[in-house]
Amino acid sequence: MEFQGFPRIHSIFYAVFDIIKGTVVKHQVPEGSVTFQDASNSSKPLIDFEAISEYIIPKKQLYKRLVTICTNNYKVMGCPVVLHDHEKYQHLRNEFRFNVCFVFERDAETSSYEAVVRKLARVLEGLELECDFLSQDASLESRSVQNVIEQLFEDLNSYCECQIPINSSNAINLKLFPTYPNPPTVNDYQVPVCTVDLKKMLTLNWDITVQKVWFSSAPERPDSHHPIK
Repeated sequence: MEFQGFPRIHSIFYAVFDIIKGTVVKHQVPEGSVTFQDASNSSKPLIDFEAISEYIIPKKQLYKRLVTICTNNYKVMGCPVVLHDHEKYQHLRNEFRFNVCFVFERDAETSSYEAVVRKLARVLEGLELECDFLSQDASLESRSVQNVIEQLFEDLNSYCECQIPINSSNAINLKLFPTYPNPPTVNDYQVPVCTVDLKKMLTLNWDITVQKVWFSSAPERPDSHHPIK
């Protein structure tokens, strides 16, 4: 089966759980593609976020699992994460919940993105545990996460890979690889059968290594009694 190319990402958004508002979109690319940002933007979002918000930040059984939701003409794929810390997240009921989601056309073949979405969730979780990368984004002046998803959107769509430096010791490295279906089952009657004695074709001028390879790969015929040395 010939590879047809990777589907285009229509949007990437970063969502967190707010103890007052519930699930909210903190950052999105392009602007206004998932939720309305301001009154001046009259373009309609691609998806009805309110209708699927309970699956963006879901119940605990779905955390660190790939979650895919189809809504209208689009498919949303994410891997929600929850972190527990009684001191750091005291103002968030001791939990920090987030998800970075990719939006594709509903019928797009997105299996190549599954590993990317999972890895991105693991990397962001590690960055939060190591240097509070996500929780520091709560300040209005911070654009760290916004810059990351903007570069993800541009690089994955344009080059099918990205390398985003975060600080002196961390970077986000992602690359898309094509996926192919498993080969079909081969029946016994489809396997070729040797009709000559391959050992009789051996040339004495071959060196010992080549002879060993030849003997190990040549099948035994019922009427052949040559010992394999």
